[in-house]
Amino acid sequence: MTAGQIIAAVTKKNMPYDTNAAFAPVGQVATASLMIVTRPDFPASNVKELVAYAKDHPGKVVFASPGFAATQHFAGEMFKQIAKVDLLHVPYKTSPEAINAVLGKHADILFDTVSALIGQVKSGQLKALAVTGKDRFPAVPDVPPAADSGVLPGYDVTTWYSVFAPRGTPPAIVAKLNKTLNESLADEAVKKRMAAVGVVVKTSTPDQFGQFLASEYKRWNEVREAANIPQQ
Repeated sequence: MTAGQIIAAVTKKNMPYDTNAAFAPVGQVATASLMIVTRPDFPASNVKELVAYAKDHPGKVVFASPGFAATQHFAGEMFKQIAKVDLLHVPYKTSPEAINAVLGKHADILFDTVSALIGQVKSGQLKALAVTGKDRFPAVPDVPPAADSGVLPGYDVTTWYSVFAPRGTPPAIVAKLNKTLNESLADEAVKKRMAAVGVVVKTSTPDQFGQFLASEYKRWNEVREAANIPQQ
């Protein structure tokens, strides 16, 4: 399960299955920050300038995402709520489509994964304003966290990946799975391979992950409600 599946769950009235009833949390595997980018000629080079520009041009700044109710979409909604700015969301079907919208000046900014954007940022086609996690991200160490801008207190958005077992799996088996998972993730070769695909290893106990999962449901549902996004 991923962060995107949690967000998808809070936007639906009736899921085909109850995640709490169907799955037992084993542990987290990795996290990955998003980036906020724009094109080189956009009149903001950091988050503070972006927020100031958006306040001066309410409803005029367009943010693209690779899909309605994707993590990237909700990252933008949370940005709007904390910064108290009015941005216009335009969802696209895929990351390449959303990237092309910014490059073609059909949209102004984009929230997407580092792995999706790093090529265009390194080539200079896109300008990185910030990463969305609370810490700098290893793949783009020179890009500051959005929360460090002084205008987005508490802003912290990362995608995450995890392992579950069927609900009802004996606790001893869950504990063994968690131990094996964490031992694998501690291997330096595994860490390097994970870093190569744009994620950072993140381990947890089953209880820690269960608590994190509950907090994710709560905070993304609060973002949905504040954005007036109806459950479908």
